[in-house]
Amino acid sequence: MLDNFRFETFVDVHSNIFAEYLSSVIAKLPKENPEYRSIEERIEELYKEYPKVMAGSGYGKAERFIRAGV
Repeated sequence: MLDNFRFETFVDVHSNIFAEYLSSVIAKLPKENPEYRSIEERIEELYKEYPKVMAGSGYGKAERFIRAGV
């Protein structure tokens, strides 16, 4: 019986559903969460204050993944 047992997590089995759910939650954050909006605004202010940070290698790629919810 144990030979046939497969250990799978929810994410292993339903990764596409989980990814869609996570994306939808992340997409709602700026609209529905005032704390998130204020943090995002502060980050944007810091980018303007320190523009060389945006020019750092690989940073833009990481930010795109974060904002996309990946």
